[in-house]
Amino acid sequence: MRNINELEHTARLHTVIEVVKEVLGDSVLTDEFILSLKELSFDELGQFVLRLVTTRTLDGAWNPLPPSEATPQQQLGFA
Repeated sequence: MRNINELEHTARLHTVIEVVKEVLGDSVLTDEFILSLKELSFDELGQFVLRLVTTRTLDGAWNPLPPSEATPQQQLGFA
């Protein structure tokens, strides 16, 4: 398992904030929201941003669907 330093975590946090701005606009970037993002781990930030760009909503990004309700992944068919 790779060790993530503070600089790498901060870089990912800033990237997530930029993605949130693009998807939802600046209005959601309150101090409370940014503090809640800072509490997430490096991996959790990555999962959050993937769910955000998929669902295009904060509710969808914060609350992942249980596996039974999730959309099945399509196989790409590479050999």
